[in-house]
Amino acid sequence: MKVLAFLLTGILCLIPMAVAKANSSICLKDGERIVFFGDSLTKRGELPRGYITLIEEVLQRHHGPKKIATIGAGVEGNRTIDLQRRVYKDVVKKRPTLVVIFIGINDVWWGEQYPYMMTPLDEFKMRIENLAAAVAHCGAKVVLCTPPVIGEKKRGTNQLDEELDEVSSTIKKVAEQNDYVVCDLRQGFADYLATHNPEDRCKGILTVDRVHLTDAGNELVAKLMLETLGEGHDAEDKTKPL
Repeated sequence: MKVLAFLLTGILCLIPMAVAKANSSICLKDGERIVFFGDSLTKRGELPRGYITLIEEVLQRHHGPKKIATIGAGVEGNRTIDLQRRVYKDVVKKRPTLVVIFIGINDVWWGEQYPYMMTPLDEFKMRIENLAAAVAHCGAKVVLCTPPVIGEKKRGTNQLDEELDEVSSTIKKVAEQNDYVVCDLRQGFADYLATHNPEDRCKGILTVDRVHLTDAGNELVAKLMLETLGEGHDAEDKTKPL
């Protein structure tokens, strides 16, 4: 079934090419089409103070207006299985040159109230591999993001920290094995909160509800993603608190 999925993806792609690994380093050029693919964090990233909007503003300063396209493809409540169902319509059809896959929060978070809804780790790995391979098959570079937090307390003391660490480790292994690029949001959030959360609050600094981002959370995601894209040299213009 996995081989069949890859073959079908290759047939659907409008850019025929041999299977290849994505580049491990990124140097954005004029004409790039960046798709941000994920769940509600990605959907909200398109809001006026969302991280996709902040990234677009920085890219326009670096490259000029409309030189690089930023395309949001986030849907509330999505897990990896949902991204698999819409990867062709919402990613491949948009002819991206680079895709930022930011998923995993709901694969873990839903299990907090409904344990049967948590995605087993082996299934999560398979789905991330399939998603990234579908993107790479169509000639686009792949960036895999680790899910940042479900709760802002000291790392290791939030209810689902162990599961998030396992998911993040899985994402890093998939990236390493396939030469994809990683944006380690989980580590970035942990580093920030270690300094900016002396009261050990569970929310209110980078998230409004332990998951969805405040303005500061969006700024931090934008900063970390811009650094991953090789565009972080003046990101502080829009991330002054960081």
